[in-house]
Amino acid sequence: MSGYQLFWTANGGFRSTTLSTSTDSSAHRGYYFNTGVMGLHLQRKFRLLFYQATLGFSEDGTTMRQLKPIFTAMGGQARIIKYGFILYYGGYINYTDGRLLPLPFIGAYTALPPFSTCKSRYPYKPVYPIASIKTFAHRQK
Repeated sequence: MSGYQLFWTANGGFRSTTLSTSTDSSAHRGYYFNTGVMGLHLQRKFRLLFYQATLGFSEDGTTMRQLKPIFTAMGGQARIIKYGFILYYGGYINYTDGRLLPLPFIGAYTALPPFSTCKSRYPYKPVYPIASIKTFAHRQK
């Protein structure tokens, strides 16, 4: 059994930005536009590949009349191990303001079995965040 589904998104608009604290100043319109693609691929042995990539351009209060590129991408795989238990893992990349942020992720989804004494409509989804920080400083000579 296999199959796939692709989605394409595009949107744009503007945000009103006030340039000063006085109430009589005019607001600046910060324009933005982004487009992206997202896909799901069902493979053999109950594996699901998923991915997403988005490219956008945004104007904010610090870059008046200049659009900044913003890129995000994510990809991963989900494995259905047995009834109600899914293991997923992958990676995420974000590029904005000249900075690149790569992040790996891993997680699990489990639902209570239907014969459980604890009847709940909502599955139990534990989320355990793990943080790692590495700072870089430019050495001046």
